[in-house]
Amino acid sequence: MAEKKAPAAKKPTARRKAKPEGASVEVMNAQNEKVADRLVSPEVFGAKINTHLLYEAVKQYRAGGRAGTHKTKTRAMVSGTGKKPWKQKGTGRARVGEARNPLWRHGGTTFGPMPRDYSYSMPKQARAAERQAVAGRAQVQEKLGAKVNGEYAQAAQIRAQLSMVLEGVLSQTLVPNADNSGRVMAMEIMVPTPAIRNLIRQEKVHEIYSMIQSGAKVGMQTMSQSLANLVRLGKLTKPEALARAPLPEELAALLSR
Repeated sequence: MAEKKAPAAKKPTARRKAKPEGASVEVMNAQNEKVADRLVSPEVFGAKINTHLLYEAVKQYRAGGRAGTHKTKTRAMVSGTGKKPWKQKGTGRARVGEARNPLWRHGGTTFGPMPRDYSYSMPKQARAAERQAVAGRAQVQEKLGAKVNGEYAQAAQIRAQLSMVLEGVLSQTLVPNADNSGRVMAMEIMVPTPAIRNLIRQEKVHEIYSMIQSGAKVGMQTMSQSLANLVRLGKLTKPEALARAPLPEELAALLSR
């Protein structure tokens, strides 16, 4: 009798990946109020965030901002003679070739940092995956909110541009001098230090005044400090200074010291 053949095993069929369901984000206006819900592409905005890619992106950005201007002097760069301090043998001392060698004080540095470029590029696939991963988060809501109210998106951009191009702020006023023979100028000066530029970018303008108060070393002064200096120099009377001061209490405290 002929033997019965076993039925052939079915090949496993590859399962199709289920497409992620459509995602929605809230559209906010400048007052942080919900205006609408917007459906977004699940292929782009539904991707899972890869935290390591975000780390690599931040690392690349910070590396590109490094100046890389550090430098140490080798034995060929330090000042000094190349003459042999003493003869090679017969003195009882250790042999030495020159006074600029790294073992001696004021000698050159061995394997010290030299100027270099720290910037580098992420792989193309990593950049694409990183852009896709962050697309569905807070940045997307900010962009969608900008379509509803254009001022919301422009504010951060304007603050960033202002913090970079600002060279200084000077506010001045002319005040009658002590003998009423003319006028003297009182001025408030703000120098855009890195700390002040950072406050502008972070929308912490209310903290700038305290930076001006403590920034005398870099040439900054408040209007009250300027008026107080004029009173101490005898160029301005105290009642006139208090009348012109934007913060009379602060000026009175300065004059009482």
